[in-house]
Amino acid sequence: MRKFLQKSASTILFLAIVAIVPALRLVGEPKRSVTLRDGTRLTLVKTSWGSEHRFGGSPLSGLVPYLPPIPRAWRPKQPRKMFTPLPSICVWIRAEGPSAAKLPGVGWEIADSSGAVVRVNPAIVFHDTLPGPAPTFGFTFASFPRRDPAFKLRAIFNRYDSASRFTEEFEMANPLPPKERRSFPVWTPEPVPAVRKAGGPKIELVRLLTTGSWDGTEIRKAKPGDDTWGGFAEFRVREGGQSAPSWFLDGVTLSDATGNSVNQGSWSHASKKETTMLLWNPGLWPDAGGWKAHFEFTRDKTATFSDAELFVVTSSLKPTATFARLGHTVKITHVPTVADPELRLQATPPLLDKQLDAIQAIDDQGRPWRSLYSSGSRLDGSYTFGFKSEPGSKELTITLALHASVYVDFHAMPVPP
Repeated sequence: MRKFLQKSASTILFLAIVAIVPALRLVGEPKRSVTLRDGTRLTLVKTSWGSEHRFGGSPLSGLVPYLPPIPRAWRPKQPRKMFTPLPSICVWIRAEGPSAAKLPGVGWEIADSSGAVVRVNPAIVFHDTLPGPAPTFGFTFASFPRRDPAFKLRAIFNRYDSASRFTEEFEMANPLPPKERRSFPVWTPEPVPAVRKAGGPKIELVRLLTTGSWDGTEIRKAKPGDDTWGGFAEFRVREGGQSAPSWFLDGVTLSDATGNSVNQGSWSHASKKETTMLLWNPGLWPDAGGWKAHFEFTRDKTATFSDAELFVVTSSLKPTATFARLGHTVKITHVPTVADPELRLQATPPLLDKQLDAIQAIDDQGRPWRSLYSSGSRLDGSYTFGFKSEPGSKELTITLALHASVYVDFHAMPVPP
């Protein structure tokens, strides 16, 4: 009898709490709201930090294991959980109005306390609903200005149309504890210009710049509405005492003393008379100790490759033919024809630190087949080269180069354009 009374009392207490708590479920959560031009209202309802992020659910969900048997409809709603491979900040935004469904496709950028703005790509986009009809979306960001007590998160709408692009801004408190924000070390960067000797080429870092806009010949300070890049680096490459224009930049990884780290998601390279340049997104914010940057350099088709790097594929070969180069096996999976002018290859193991390029394609009459496109995956080792075929071709000879990239590391302080 006593056990029955105890269970009844706990059930009644639980039901009373459930009746009171719903109105309090978001008390203490930061709230920021913006209203779009079409009346859509966006509300920042919650932020979280770490590798596990909980969404929705009842504040009493942790009591479920200790409750007596009750009807399912009365049980506290369990939160949805989202896990990130790295500790990340997660923001939950409720969208109400005609543009609510567009929120997962917008671009994002974060402005630090100095006004430096960096494009950021959410690692995970999560969609669910809190009680009510308005959808709520979760966005996780592994990089943000970790030393700042607060920063601004901006949503970029119509990001691919400069004429109609606009941004809306949320003010956010840094979720890291003050003690942790103050505990980050301050690195000592090296002066620029700086030089590295990487096997054959001598590589000199001439400039390292923070976010800006590219005008076709130079990086400059971005204006509102500009397309921006997260960083810019310029190098001078020499080989044998001479300028080596066949070397160009093909990638970068950045890190700072606070734990932020990014690989470029998109990039572009350009050249001047004696220098090669790389622009990339996303980037990092200027930090007191500068950036540690890991750059990849590779060679273009004008380079002189060794016999150990070159091999020749002809259209008469069987699709199972293989070539061994630099510790890798390259297998032909599709030979090009006039009707289907595409060469497909499979490299084993994958070329994680190497490149595979088609240098030239010549038919039996000495006519070049112009390259139309190429694609490849370093992770799975598959490569495709498409050509514009010439009528009447009977035989095609394709020269390819499998060659190693060169990697150099610099620790420098970026400066604004």
